[in-house]
Amino acid sequence: MNSVFIDCLKERFANRFSVVSEKENVFIQFPAENPDFGGVVVYEERHGAYIVEIGKFTHCHIDGYCGPYDEVGREAAEDVGYFLCELFADKIICHGSHEGGGGFIHADSYYESYGKASKLYVWSGLYNAKLTMWVEVWFFEIANRKSPPHGWTYRPHLIVEGTEELLGVEFINLDESAFNEHVLCEIRLPYPGIDYSQLKQGAYFDIVEGGRKIVGKGFVFEC
Repeated sequence: MNSVFIDCLKERFANRFSVVSEKENVFIQFPAENPDFGGVVVYEERHGAYIVEIGKFTHCHIDGYCGPYDEVGREAAEDVGYFLCELFADKIICHGSHEGGGGFIHADSYYESYGKASKLYVWSGLYNAKLTMWVEVWFFEIANRKSPPHGWTYRPHLIVEGTEELLGVEFINLDESAFNEHVLCEIRLPYPGIDYSQLKQGAYFDIVEGGRKIVGKGFVFEC
């Protein structure tokens, strides 16, 4: 593998990867952040042509470089490095597997039917294709609280009826209300690694703070 290519990636990613030698093959290996996604392997297919194996899902070719050894190494490292930065920032959405049907798409190009037959993943874990939904909620009267939460910065957890998992959400511009008054509002599902599939239309949930202190209830109105 091009030594200049390796050195350029080291400058960009410090100690995040290891260089592995197996017989005559040399490749770069990034360990998995989430076991459901898997790690990343980069190797040189031929001079100026690189392959990035993307977790458990698929691979991509980054090639077309020609010229002096050092120049090829730097140019290839720039493009491979950019792709890896997008991947590690959860901007590359993957589905399927290496055995067949695997693929990826950039989050900016995502469309609703993409990968519909399988779960979608990003580097940190499950990808939440539906990032917002509408819920109807009401809050209980609690000591030392003059009114229910409202505004842009309310981030409690939800526990769907019949489950125990805490689901972190963010209320979007929650209107002012009275205790026990039903309010329709939009929530954001902000964490890519969390499986929000339990929040289906009609599902009831508890609103909890500080671990498991129940401060209100609600249900999914539309998703």
